[in-house]
Amino acid sequence: MRRAVLTAMVLITAVGGGMLWWQIRQDGHRRAAEEAREVAERHDALTAPRSVEYRITGDATTADVTWTDSAGQISQAAGRTVPMIGTSAITTTAGIGDQLYVSAQNQGHGTITCTIAVDGTVVTTTTSSGAYAIVTCQGTAP
Repeated sequence: MRRAVLTAMVLITAVGGGMLWWQIRQDGHRRAAEEAREVAERHDALTAPRSVEYRITGDATTADVTWTDSAGQISQAAGRTVPMIGTSAITTTAGIGDQLYVSAQNQGHGTITCTIAVDGTVVTTTTSSGAYAIVTCQGTAP
């Protein structure tokens, strides 16, 4: 009888220990999957392209504009109507650390301001004034 009780206790302990080991193992897999998902989400957030907006404002009426596009190439447009904000602003995308650049030369007299905004947050702004004044903004995408 004593032997049967001892054998039963050993079996119960072994089965219980096995079940505990299985539960710990499952929890470990679940936590590892959650951590991998969080790392992937952080990676996606860091590598997602940023929305860049080049704005030209001021009391100048027209300007020749030069800027870097999403491929890092120089683009130009002559005789753009100022202000260039909202739907008339120049928009592109950039990755973290990409160099951003815009310059504008007013085609007459007045004040001209350039602004670079990334995901709606202003990175830099500069103002210049005078006949055929040139204004330049440059920065890095955060």
